[in-house]
Amino acid sequence: MRILISICLMMSLCLDAQDKVFFKSGKTSTGKFVSLAAQELYFIYKDSLQPSIIDKKEVLLIELANGERYLVGNGKKNLTTTNPDSSFTKIARNAIGVQPFGIFVGRVTFVYERFSRSGKFGLSIPFSLTFDPIGVFYTSADTSVDSPEHIAGVSYITGLDLNYYFNEMDGSRFFMGPRIRYGTDKLLRGLEGYSIQYQLGLHAQGGKNLSQHISVGYGFVKILNVPSSSTINPEQLYGWLSINYRLSLLW
Repeated sequence: MRILISICLMMSLCLDAQDKVFFKSGKTSTGKFVSLAAQELYFIYKDSLQPSIIDKKEVLLIELANGERYLVGNGKKNLTTTNPDSSFTKIARNAIGVQPFGIFVGRVTFVYERFSRSGKFGLSIPFSLTFDPIGVFYTSADTSVDSPEHIAGVSYITGLDLNYYFNEMDGSRFFMGPRIRYGTDKLLRGLEGYSIQYQLGLHAQGGKNLSQHISVGYGFVKILNVPSSSTINPEQLYGWLSINYRLSLLW
């Protein structure tokens, strides 16, 4: 019976064994070591799915689950990945996504995002085809004879986002940054303009190849062109709020 208990304890210790990273600051992190590059190392933190990039200058020592230890950057022994699955050695730096709920306000939106090597910055380029959903999905709430008719045709809205991502937090991380948009919104009866906002959001990783973004942005919009029937003053700036959700594929 004692032998059986000892075997079970040994198996549990082996299954729970993890690699460790000792930082020069005195901090220690556990997880799975992936690989070592010239300037950084790749490490999957405990309870995380995505490899994180750590600057080698911050690391003092790596201890593998088998007990082997390596001084980082000492030149005595090359440290290679202990994970035979090479798919984990490649960090996703590209994302292509859609904003599915935008269709209810007359937008079909695709977003491409490129991440920096460190993963802390992302440059997003959105592109939306806009259409008038009134008369397509639902009728106008105004039932008078002067109610607006459906506007035929499509237009576009595009822009640029610069996102700064904070440190990883259990597969999720917050981000913030400016966002710029220019184009024509068919739902707003064909108003042309540009908007500048600052957004705050949350990025959540769902496995190796999927991610979700949700963000709230606030700023102003400048109207450049209005229909002749509109009462909007193009000389005035207007406050502008946006809520965005994106589902992306990573590679």
